[in-house]
Amino acid sequence: MLFPGGPYHFIGPITIPVKDPKAAARWYEVVLNLNCTVGWDMVPTGMYNPTDGTNPQPQIIFVAVRDGAKPAARPIIFTRNVEKAHRWFSAQTSTTGPIETDSGGNHFFAFRDLDGNQIEVCLDPELQRKSNVHS
Repeated sequence: MLFPGGPYHFIGPITIPVKDPKAAARWYEVVLNLNCTVGWDMVPTGMYNPTDGTNPQPQIIFVAVRDGAKPAARPIIFTRNVEKAHRWFSAQTSTTGPIETDSGGNHFFAFRDLDGNQIEVCLDPELQRKSNVHS
């Protein structure tokens, strides 16, 4: 499902290390138009799409930064149209990089969040498979 705020979606939850959960939640609300979920202590624990009734769970999960730890793998969110998503993200944040092509021919771009985490935006793997079948 595409979010109403932008041309992207999640296939599964991604984990993002953050220094200040409240500041991160504000950033993701403004830039990605997601809503915040909070823990028992009212501290933000992640972000979710309130219009996705099929998946009410957080799609972004915040973890506290410890000793400068970064995620083992770069978090990825997906799109049905890389060019359209790139235009949208470029308008949302100045940290959006150029569209690139990896060694497998996959098109993607990356942006950085408030904490400097690099997040990739790639073509949905299901669409990529269909594209490869017809090539």
